[in-house]
Amino acid sequence: MKNKVSVVIPAFNEEESIKDFLVRVVQVLETTHDYEILVINDGSSDETERIVQVISKENPKIKLISLARNSGHMAAITAGIDNCEGDWVVTIDADGQDPPELIPEMILKATSENADICFMVRVNRKNDPKRHQLFSPIFYKILNRASGNAVPLQAADFRLMSKRVIIVLRQLPERNRLYRVLTPELKFRSTTMKYSRNERMAGESKYKFRALAGLGFRSLLATTGAPLRWLSISSFLVALISLLASSVALVIGIIGAGIPGWASITFMISIMMTFQAIAMGIISEFLLTAIADIRQRPIYQLKLDK
Repeated sequence: MKNKVSVVIPAFNEEESIKDFLVRVVQVLETTHDYEILVINDGSSDETERIVQVISKENPKIKLISLARNSGHMAAITAGIDNCEGDWVVTIDADGQDPPELIPEMILKATSENADICFMVRVNRKNDPKRHQLFSPIFYKILNRASGNAVPLQAADFRLMSKRVIIVLRQLPERNRLYRVLTPELKFRSTTMKYSRNERMAGESKYKFRALAGLGFRSLLATTGAPLRWLSISSFLVALISLLASSVALVIGIIGAGIPGWASITFMISIMMTFQAIAMGIISEFLLTAIADIRQRPIYQLKLDK
C-alpha cells in the first residue's frame, strides 16, 4: 500500500494562483500516491476561500481550513501540521515558486536515505524580488551561524517531513515557531535536495521588507537564543577588560603615579563595571538554560530501522 502524502499549503490572498496551483499538485500526486491537500486560508480578504471551497466539493481530497484572522505564515503551517493525516507531509507555498512536481522525488530521496526530513535548498533566487536576493543570503548565514550550523543555507519552508517529525512538532509547547530553524534542531536524520525557484504564478510577494526584517529578528530571538548568547559573551569580555583596567588603576595608585584621585576613581568604576558585566553574563546564561527547558525540544531521536 502506498504511503499517504499530506500537502500543507498556507494561502493568504492567493486568488490569482490558488486554482492553477492546486491543479498542479493534484496532477503530480494523482497517479503516484494516496494524498490529501490542506489549504490553510490565513484570513484572506479576497476570493481565496471561496475558490478553494468550490474546488474541494469537486475533489474531497482537497480540504480547506480557514483561520478566523490573518495569523501569519508560521501559524498557518502549524494549523496544517495539527490537522494532517499523511505518512509524509510537505509544506509548500501557494505562489508556485516552489515546484510541487518535485514531491515524488523528495519522498524517494528521503526513503532511500532513511531520512525523516528532506530540506529543499534553493540554488538561485533570480526570480525573487531584489530585496530578497540582497538580504536573504545574509539572513541565512546569520541564522545558520546562530543555530550552530544546523540550518541548511537557503532552505525555507518547502520541505518534506515524516509522520515521526509531525508527532514531535505537535508535542512542542513553544508558540514562536520558525520551522526552518525548528525542524533541523529536532535532531532527525535529514537530507537535502537542490532546486531552482520559479517565478510567481500571479500576484506579488506578501512579505514586505519591514515584515521580513521583523521576521528575521524574531527568528533569532525566539528560536535560537543567539542574541542572549552574544550578550553573554560580550558581557564576560567587558568584565575581563574592566578587571584589567581596575588592576592597572590599582598599580598606578600604589606607586603614586598619574593625576591625584584618578586611580581611585578609575578603580572603583572598573570594579563596578566588572561586577555588572559578570552579572549580565550570568543572567543571560540562566535565561538560555530556562528557555531550553521551556521549549522541551527532544534531546535525541532514535535511528530508523532499515
